[in-house]
Amino acid sequence: MITNEMSILKKSIFYIISSILLPLLVAEVALRVYDYFSPSHFFFHTQKARHKRYRPPGHSMHYNFRLNSDGFNDEEFSESKSPNTHRIVCIGDSFVYGIVPNENNFITVFEKTINSIMSNKIEAYNMGVVGIGPVEYLTIFAEEAMRYRPDEVFIFLYIGNDIVQSYKRKTYSYSYLASLYYYFREVYKFYKGKMKGRLWVGDIEYSEEDSNKPEDMNYIKKTQGWFIDPLFHFSSLRELKQQVKNTVYYIDRMKTISDKKGIVLKVFIIPDKIQFDRDLQKQLIANDKLSNDEYDFYQPNGLLHEGLTSLNISYFDFYASFKQEYYVKKLYRHNDIHWNIAGNEFATQKLIHEYINH
Repeated sequence: MITNEMSILKKSIFYIISSILLPLLVAEVALRVYDYFSPSHFFFHTQKARHKRYRPPGHSMHYNFRLNSDGFNDEEFSESKSPNTHRIVCIGDSFVYGIVPNENNFITVFEKTINSIMSNKIEAYNMGVVGIGPVEYLTIFAEEAMRYRPDEVFIFLYIGNDIVQSYKRKTYSYSYLASLYYYFREVYKFYKGKMKGRLWVGDIEYSEEDSNKPEDMNYIKKTQGWFIDPLFHFSSLRELKQQVKNTVYYIDRMKTISDKKGIVLKVFIIPDKIQFDRDLQKQLIANDKLSNDEYDFYQPNGLLHEGLTSLNISYFDFYASFKQEYYVKKLYRHNDIHWNIAGNEFATQKLIHEYINH
């Protein structure tokens, strides 16, 4: 009798567990199949596919501009190239992709302006993708940029996630279903249930908040995944040196490929606004409960300069120019790490000056 009851209990437990696990397994498989054909930012990807995780579908809208068929914020690219055309491929993250309308993006304006100055035709292909870093830059460089036969490649490094963001996997990321749950939980937490575009903007009207209120460090960190904590205080210098070394390693691999193919490679360093904004600096120091003399807000730039110079990699740092201009004109969106339209215009001026004179 007891044996029969135990048998029935085991079967009941088995059916209950199966009824729960089977739908979860089916959902897991379905998400993996979906992601295989249409890579999504919801899920952690292997190094091979990371450069596609945040890329919008081809022909999506970015404000009033339709992205090209590859999901880049540019016109359609062409593999053919006329003899008098000088082609530049620009690779980077959301700064290059642009958080302003396409017509105001500094890569777009650079191409338009430089062609009014130079005698030969200049093409600047925008291959910026939101949320990626040096590992993915290398993948885009090797797997996509090369087929367009560029004469030059510009790599734009942002003083932020390009240095400190690691790719250590969280346990839940091994499950696509769990990853989807954590993504939507994060969106709800940060946006109070309102879905905001984290990949691409969509067909909306561009606007900039004109606010004189101080920047809010915690708000920016929550809404944009702001990676700043280990960058500037001396206690993390050892860790930072290793991170910079890793960053430079991927740039060096691109330099090796470009040298073999006769392509000029140049790195442009994009500063973070906290390097100039005194209110944000005070918030960071107060949050870390350290003193002012334990911080150096130029620290990552200096290490990058050393690393790039040691490998004979050409670079230009926007830091000095933006620091000088920061309190003269608003160059960044309010409570946002990205340049506004004025910031893009200013970056264009410096990029053109550097291009013509060097």
